[in-house]
Amino acid sequence: MSLYNRVGELIFGTRLKRLSERFLADVSQLYRELDIPFEYSWFPIFWLLDETGTMSVTEIARELEITHSAVSQMVTTLDKKGHIAFEVDENDRRRRLVCLTDSGQELLLQVRPVWRGMHRAMRMLLNEGAHSADLLDGLSEIELALGRRTFLDRLLAELDKDALGPVQICSSSNSNDSAIRDLLLLWLAENPEMTLDEGILTGNVDILWMLATIDNEAVGLIAIDKEELRYLVVDPAWRHRRIGRQLLKAAMETAKKGGAEKLSVCIPRKSAHAIKLFRDLKFSLDAVVKENCGQNIYLTCTFNPEGTE
Repeated sequence: MSLYNRVGELIFGTRLKRLSERFLADVSQLYRELDIPFEYSWFPIFWLLDETGTMSVTEIARELEITHSAVSQMVTTLDKKGHIAFEVDENDRRRRLVCLTDSGQELLLQVRPVWRGMHRAMRMLLNEGAHSADLLDGLSEIELALGRRTFLDRLLAELDKDALGPVQICSSSNSNDSAIRDLLLLWLAENPEMTLDEGILTGNVDILWMLATIDNEAVGLIAIDKEELRYLVVDPAWRHRRIGRQLLKAAMETAKKGGAEKLSVCIPRKSAHAIKLFRDLKFSLDAVVKENCGQNIYLTCTFNPEGTE
């Protein structure tokens, strides 16, 4: 039994890519042997223009479910080859439509018989096996399912099940908690250019601490100081499990319920990898400031009157 069969679903994407590359290599070879100057990547646009006559770049992108820029690149290539041209939409002169040129129409006449042969060959291939006949329907079902919920979301949900227990987040105003102090010590070790505010260890500073625990073990910390987030840290043994994201979300929700209009955060430049987390949760760049021995990045999230970002 090959690796592909032994590993099963874990190598699904690789198998699809491998099959795709085999098909596309054969199709490219066929065009070369028939001396037809056609690239397989042009097929979707030629097919659509053969169906409709003219389409805008936006319409093509929507039909192919790819980005506008990706279609623009394809159209630009075909324009340079002389196979497509642009014309003004008679109903909206601001709108440009893509159409096949005479050269494109001649190329279309050459590839149509190839497409008919490819269709028959593919149908014969799918009918050879006991299960392959329904492959295309199965792929359509997978595409629809991924449209409802991405594979990343599904994967993260399954990874969450592997944790020893659910993440619990509790709040405290007591900086004398030993778990908070241990995590602050970790934060200081990882951010030697930063300092603790005076009064933190004596409890003379009005800060709300939010502690993440798993099975009663403290694994992460964040603090809310008025409208500022501080001291975000996750134990290295528990990183890459979205604990920092959960802490940040909980802190934002707590701040909104407390009437905060915004939250700001300062990130050391060397920790810029954390920016993605804050960007995902709608924080935007305020400033990059040279302080102490390096640069710090300041980000802010503003809440609207209804209490959402």
